[in-house]
Amino acid sequence: MLLVVDCLRRLRGALTWTVLFGVSACRVRESPEDARAKAQKRFLEAQVASLQELVARAERGELATVDRIAIGVQESVAREVLNGPLPLEQVIAGRFRIRVEHAEPLFRGNKAALVFRARLTSQDLPNHYADIELAGLLQDLKLVDGRLAGRVELAHFTVSKASVGPLAQGLVENLIRTNLAIVERVLPPFEVPVRLEQQLRIGRFDQGPVSARGGELPLTIQLGEVLAVNQRLWALIDAKAGPWKPADAGTAP
Repeated sequence: MLLVVDCLRRLRGALTWTVLFGVSACRVRESPEDARAKAQKRFLEAQVASLQELVARAERGELATVDRIAIGVQESVAREVLNGPLPLEQVIAGRFRIRVEHAEPLFRGNKAALVFRARLTSQDLPNHYADIELAGLLQDLKLVDGRLAGRVELAHFTVSKASVGPLAQGLVENLIRTNLAIVERVLPPFEVPVRLEQQLRIGRFDQGPVSARGGELPLTIQLGEVLAVNQRLWALIDAKAGPWKPADAGTAP
């Protein structure tokens, strides 16, 4: 009897979610295992192609320059930064709430990927849920105010676990698909502090018979490119110094 009651409750929840989403959104969905396997296959194929291109560039000597500095960001550091502001929540379509709970960076094969775990609930049925797996690549990485910052472009999402049936799970995935821009905005920002001085100042020196004028050595720093290799995100920074600017005679040390 208890089993029948439980089944009826699950069926009622699934039907209610179906009504909330709208029957027109129905579509055949893949299993979470199949969806994840396909996403991993695409990611690995992209890594192979990117590594082949990277090796060819290295053999041509295009990666090594006398003015380039490399700064590495480990996956563990990025994980702490990404998970710091979590959980983050956002209302979708007026009645559904997505809550991003965990982020995992993957810097492999010259591809920087981020995997997120989130939970979707309905304000009309707070006791029912759908756990969602989302993954995407880091795009538009740049140096902004002492931070290496970028945005996530989602490329994969699937319901990994839910309190409702397959029909409602497919509708959840359709909700994510049609509101992808909103979901991307609720993801934690990728911003890793990278402090780079823009100038080197040397004060005037005056000690008895020994004296020297001070001045400034400007530093021109810009992000050349970003590589993701061996579980690290490498920011290759192009840096040039000069010309030297002597300080005015009246400038204090």
